Amino acid sequence: MRLHREQLRFPVRPEAKRIATLLAFTHELEYTATDDVIDLLNLFIRGLLTKSKREGEQERLRTLKDLDAAALRLVEAAEVILDTDTEDIDLREEAYKRVSCIAISRISSPCKNAGSSEFR
Repeated sequence: MRLHREQLRFPVRPEAKRIATLLAFTHELEYTATDDVIDLLNLFIRGLLTKSKREGEQERLRTLKDLDAAALRLVEAAEVILDTDTEDIDLREEAYKRVSCIAISRISSPCKNAGSSEFR
């Protein structure tokens, strides 16, 4: 004997079926939306980290160029100290002839910063 819908023990009402379907759809949509938000947040954070890393590398390269230029100027001043033909009394004057006092003070500033933990 086959039972018809009307003969079932718990008849299904169309309104209850519609509410159950909407509830299931809402739960599924909530999980999907949460996944999408997490993916978007992941992309956003990855973009920020990439940009920050790139800016840090550019700053480091800029600093290295400054330090290289400062080292070349200091080599000029050091050549005077190592020159055996220059009298000890004339060392400072001779060094300032090759590299000005202002240039030496500019050189010492980036060199002091390079010794900090920021550049290690």
